[in-house]
Amino acid sequence: MAIEFNNAAPQSDINVTPLVDVVLVLLIIFMVVTPVLQMGIDVEVPPKVEVSLPPSESRLTQIVVSVRADGFYLNQERLANTTELRDRIAPIMVSREPAERIVFFNADDDVRFDLAVSAIDVAREAGAQKIGFLTDPPREAVNSESMNGEAVKR
Repeated sequence: MAIEFNNAAPQSDINVTPLVDVVLVLLIIFMVVTPVLQMGIDVEVPPKVEVSLPPSESRLTQIVVSVRADGFYLNQERLANTTELRDRIAPIMVSREPAERIVFFNADDDVRFDLAVSAIDVAREAGAQKIGFLTDPPREAVNSESMNGEAVKR
């Protein structure tokens, strides 16, 4: 009895059985885990409603300290110096609740820094708990359109 060997080239077939086993195990895992992830309490959230509140008295009586080239201002009233500014702000701060002791601050671009800081210090000494800074939109200094390649200032 003789054994015959086939000298043909080896066959390269993919064994699909382990692949199917792995896919079925993953399918079972996902089937078990998915309901657990979706557990929770269903809550109905009411729709968002825009409410316009009437302005409170404190909003109508905001304090704005401005420092300009020609002096200090409390809202629109010009004051002589920081002492007068302190004397005007202090009684207003005493009459307000601590949470409403807010002073808004604005300074011109060309004002010296030490004058601006002294106005902030005076507001804090007068009883302001919070200082808010007002800003203006940036001014366009140079026009991007040019004549003969040179920028034109407005």
